[in-house]
Amino acid sequence: MINNLKKNKKNINNFLLLAGKNIVLVVLSLFQLYILTQYLDIESYGKFQFVITILSSIAFFTLPGSNLAYNKMGAKNDERYYFSLLKYKIIFSYIGSFVLISISLFYYDEKSLFYSLIVGSIAFPLYFNLDSYLSLLNGQEKFYEKVKYELLKQISIVGSLAIAVTFYNEDYFILLTILFSVSISFNLIAHFWLFKNSVEKKVTTRKVENYKKYSKDMSWINVIGTIEAQIDRVLVGVLFGFTSLAIYHVAKVIQDQLKNIWVVFVNMIMPRTYKKSKIKSIHFLLKIITPVFVVFFVIVLMVIFILPTIFTFVFDEKYFDAMNYLNVMLFGVLIGIPNAVLIIYFNTYSKLKDLLIIKITTSVVYFLSLILFVYYWEIWGIIFANIARISYASLITIVYFIIERKKVLLENKYASS
Repeated sequence: MINNLKKNKKNINNFLLLAGKNIVLVVLSLFQLYILTQYLDIESYGKFQFVITILSSIAFFTLPGSNLAYNKMGAKNDERYYFSLLKYKIIFSYIGSFVLISISLFYYDEKSLFYSLIVGSIAFPLYFNLDSYLSLLNGQEKFYEKVKYELLKQISIVGSLAIAVTFYNEDYFILLTILFSVSISFNLIAHFWLFKNSVEKKVTTRKVENYKKYSKDMSWINVIGTIEAQIDRVLVGVLFGFTSLAIYHVAKVIQDQLKNIWVVFVNMIMPRTYKKSKIKSIHFLLKIITPVFVVFFVIVLMVIFILPTIFTFVFDEKYFDAMNYLNVMLFGVLIGIPNAVLIIYFNTYSKLKDLLIIKITTSVVYFLSLILFVYYWEIWGIIFANIARISYASLITIVYFIIERKKVLLENKYASS
């Protein structure tokens, strides 16, 4: 009983720590949004976000599935394989750099945008890979250290941009260069402090290859998902202009911050499912899904209530259309909770076939919805297509989870008889 009390106390402390971190990150994100929308004209802000969106849309070249590998690595005390996988990721990422250079040629006549994409192509391999240590810390359940580095990094970035934008409020190219430089520099310093006292241990080639394979498998599954996550912003920028993208992005940033709160739950749950049997993982995930939904329902209601006040004090009236977009987007946060929680099982046990079916069919629904809805409702069509995507993803994940539960129960029944 005493052990259970200690365990529950630790869980509560970890939750409060990660929840507190996310609240601070939300505040920092809103502050960054405020300074950039206040000092940059709306067109320049749209271009600033367009460059970030293009980089993020090809982030699958950085093997983002390796975050799951690092989580597993940390949970199994295999941190000695960290740098072997990181080196592989960085080399692989140069494919993305060449893609970015090719994209930049389409904007050769618009020099600031062209040079911004070129700088982005140079920064790409390090900018998207050097924060891998955060996933390792998460797997090790070193939540305090993870929170410390995340907050210090974001404070460094926001502080640097806040100072820079007062001097270069007409040049988003310089702001992007500062963003990339500060992020990469901080992560390099973090690596030095984290690993300076580590003892070199023997690394087996077979295990390195296993982690590489796992990273590639989980990344290829998410290729379409990575594009999916950014395609709405790309379409808004290309079809409706950079001013429309600036407004749309404000709504997406606030929605994304709410999604980051459920990442707190996911990051706490993942290491635990690695240590459980399949049937215990299934029961555990079913047990927590209702409390998670209730928490987010309350959060969404609070956000809707205070939204008009936030927009009045934080944003120029040119961005007020974003509030209307956001009110609809918030329902997507709630609808997506079953998928966000139950998909953990399929990731934990590398159910590649199920994951592929879920991801591919969800993407088909999304892309078909985009084609149909954008034709009739323009930017609103993109928002409705996102709601359709999230709804379908949750529905199909529930279906496959029920099928998997029945299968595991049968396996346990035969094993015990």
